[in-house]
This record gives sequence, structure tokens and C-alpha cells, in this order.
Amino acid sequence: MQNNRNQILQWAESGQFEEQEIDQVILVAQAEPQPTEWIDFLKMGLLWSAMISLCCGVIFFFAYNWQDMGRFTKFTLVEMVMVMSTLAYIRIASTKTLTSATLMGMTLFTGALLALVGQTYQTGADPWQLFAAWGLLMLPWAFVARASSLWIVWVALVNLSVALYLEISHGIFGILFTEEVGIWVFALLNSLLLCGFEYRSFVQIRISAKNKKMSEISNRYVNQLLAVIAGAATTFLALWSIFEYKVELVGFVFYVLWVAAAFYIYRYKIRDLFVLSAVSLSVIVVIISLLVKAIDNSMDDGGFLLISFAIIGLSTLAGIWLKNLSKEFNQSPNDTGSTDLNDTQAEDL
Repeated sequence: MQNNRNQILQWAESGQFEEQEIDQVILVAQAEPQPTEWIDFLKMGLLWSAMISLCCGVIFFFAYNWQDMGRFTKFTLVEMVMVMSTLAYIRIASTKTLTSATLMGMTLFTGALLALVGQTYQTGADPWQLFAAWGLLMLPWAFVARASSLWIVWVALVNLSVALYLEISHGIFGILFTEEVGIWVFALLNSLLLCGFEYRSFVQIRISAKNKKMSEISNRYVNQLLAVIAGAATTFLALWSIFEYKVELVGFVFYVLWVAAAFYIYRYKIRDLFVLSAVSLSVIVVIISLLVKAIDNSMDDGGFLLISFAIIGLSTLAGIWLKNLSKEFNQSPNDTGSTDLNDTQAEDL
């Protein structure tokens, strides 16, 4: 449906019919969302809202009645809810959306159970261990569900556990966990995870294309999230190299290599306009930072005016380039070595 609408807008831009006729053409081509599609959207939204509300209700129930319940009652109630979720999953295993929502509930209940164990027995474990164990225990369910929502939660748990570990630990293997080292950890960790998820997407595409089932291709929300986190950490490394008095070129060189690799992969191989937009923003930030650093000693009204013009000019050029790139992605057929995934967002939340 979205492809038909984009095609009609492209025809209008090329002058094949007048802009006043766009609404009529869209209506005739049935490029607008149909009532059944709106109903499916509302069903999915209500399903996920109900599941998240149920999990939050159970968690807040324990928090409110913590002093009035014994430990046996607490564990019994949580485990009963998890058993009921497991039975529900077995019963509706053929429906992907329902199973994904059920596994999300089991994931949240697992976190509640781990927090209950820590609070009841006062294990003395550090906070990062809770989130690390939570992410490890939910990993099989993420593989089973193959849903972006579960993978997003898993990525958040991994990054949160690493952040908490770096906060309380002073170092490992002789490496001190300074602020710069922490940024390096996030940049490398999320870059490696991004490579893994991109390889997973590549395998899915090849299998789906071989079986002629393109609807089974998963969306790219997790890949894009990892790209944003890794890109942000890499950008911080470049800014660290620019503004530190002791210039360290390793971070800046890593940033240049990361941006070059991201540009080549997401421009010619995978064609992800969202990631290219994030890369463009990162490049603008770094260029402006270099300009600020260059005129730092003579910063006056003229310097601020120059920086303002630079921001406006770079933003305009990036917008024009991304707009032309969007047209190219939509108009040109896919090469054998490239894959356009902007319109393959399957409903696998």
C-alpha cells in the first residue's frame, strides 16, 4: 500500500498528471489505508497496551503490598503468572503477533522475578548483574519469537548492564575504565551487535527470496537502533579527540572509518535512508565542532555568524542529498548485490 502511494507521488513529481489530481488518483488506486488495515492496527495497539498494562499492574501490585505478603506468596503469584503465560503461548503458538506479545509479558515477568529474588534474599549482587541475568534469560525467547520488540528490549538490557558495570568497576585486565574507555566499549559493542543483526537480516533476505516469501523479512528497527547507538558513541569519540587538549587521533580515525563503512554499506548494499540520515547528522556535528575548535581563540560575532551559516548550509545540502537519494532508492531497481529494505517493514513487533 505504501509502495503504491510513493509511486503515485513520484508520477506527480515527474509531471505525468497535475498535482490537483493526486487525491483522485490515490482514491482510484486504493493507495489509502483500508478500514480493515485500520482495524488490524487498532487490534495490535490494544493488544500490546493490554499486555504492558497487565505486566505493570502485577509489578505495582507487589510493590504496594510488599509488607503484607510473605515470601512464599510473592513467589507463588509471580510463578503462577509465568506458568499461565507459558500455557497461553503454547495455545496460540500459530499466531505470530499474539506469541510476540505473550513472550514480551514473560520477559517482563522474568525481570520482576529476578528483582523479587534480590529483594527477598538480599543477595548483595550489583545492579548490573540483575540486568545481565535478565538479558541472558530472555535471549532464547527472542530467538523463538524473532520479534523486533523483544530484540529491542534485549539490546536495552545489554547496554544498561554494561553501563552499570562500567560505573561501579574501576578496570579489568589492567585497563582503567575512564570515560573515554567507556565510550569505546559502547562503540565497539554496538558495532559488533550491528554486524550480527545485519548478517541475520542478510540471511533472512536470501532465504525469503529463495522461497519467494518476501513478507517474512523482518523489519529493521533493531538494526537502526544499534546503528544510532554505535554512531552516537563513535561521534562522541570524534568530539573527544577534537576538544581534548591532548589530541588522540585514534578516536577520530575510527570515526572516519566507521562513517565511511556506514556510507558504503547503507548507500550501496542495504540502502537504509534512516541510517544515512543519522550519519549525515553526525558528519554535520563533527564538521561544526572542527570549525568551532579552529576559531576558538578568535570567537566573536563574526565567528558565530560563520558557524550559523555553516550549519544552515550543511543542513540544506544534507537535506537535498537525502531527498535525491530517496528518489533514487524508490525509482531504481535493486541490484543483485544490494537490497532496499525501506519498504519491507513486516508486522513482527
